[in-house]
This record gives sequence, structure tokens and C-alpha cells, in this order.
Amino acid sequence: MTRILRRRKWRPIGRISFILLCLAAGNLLSPVMAGASSEWLTISGKVKSEQGLIYYTPGDMAASPATEITTSSPWTTGKTVFRGVLLRDVLANVAASGKVLKVSAADGYTVEIPVSDAEKYDVIIAYKMNGEWLKPGDYGPFWIIYPYNSQKELAQEKYYARSLWQVTKIVVD
Repeated sequence: MTRILRRRKWRPIGRISFILLCLAAGNLLSPVMAGASSEWLTISGKVKSEQGLIYYTPGDMAASPATEITTSSPWTTGKTVFRGVLLRDVLANVAASGKVLKVSAADGYTVEIPVSDAEKYDVIIAYKMNGEWLKPGDYGPFWIIYPYNSQKELAQEKYYARSLWQVTKIVVD
């Protein structure tokens, strides 16, 4: 005896549950699709990207040629060693074509940095301080650092104000 199986009709609540389950699974499996994590740096605006956003993790930055800056700052004690990637190299890598960077921290605080700073000075996007990874909620995931001690004109409030920590977003304008 053969049984004929009937195809069940989807109930509206079943479809919604299925869609929500798929969306949740997609978000868990793909942080890029879910949006920026607090440990990611997103770069957007006048950059070369098919999706409009470029993502960097601290690991991505660490895989790039590194620069170290040993400097004192208003936020650290004594001379501190920062390790990161030159801001001008990151901008070249994303084919940035703007004049101003709108840099935002995890808490939404934003500063504007002229692109000319990256061209003139060895500004870095730091991911380590004194050999330790910058942690989200502390100074991480990234911190904009100027070489204050090696170029004395940088040791002033104007440049200190541009040294944003907990950096998660850069918009090239």
C-alpha cells in the first residue's frame, strides 16, 4: 500500500518564523552582513568599493606593514609604544579621494581630520599599545596617533583633539 503525502501549506506564522531563522543564521555566520562589529573599522565615503563599505579588523591591520611610534601623550604615562598602520597607506589602499576624514568612536563621538595630516605626518591607526592589543571598551579597537615627540608642532591641542580612540568608523568626504 502506497501512501500519498500531501504537501503542507505554509502558515503565515511558519513563514515568518522561517524568515527570521534565516536572518538570524545569516547574521551569526557573517559579521559583514550583520553590520560592523565593535571590533571592526569601517571606511566609507569617497573610496573605491563595490559595496560602499570597507571593513578592517585588528588582524587585517596587523597583516599590513606596521609602523611603531614611541611618544608621550596626554592620556598615557611616560613614553608609550604604539604599533599600527600609517593612515596614508590605509587611505591609498582604499583609493580614498576626499579631503576630510570624519572619524567616529564607538560612543558616536566624531572628529574631522584633514587628509593632508596623513600626507604630511606619520599618523598611524594604532591597534597595539606597549605590545598589547587595544581592547574595545578601553582604547580599542583602533586609536589615531600622531608622532607628538618627533615633530614638536604636533604637541598641541589641535592635534591631540584629532587623536580619537575606540575608532570604529571613517568616512572620507
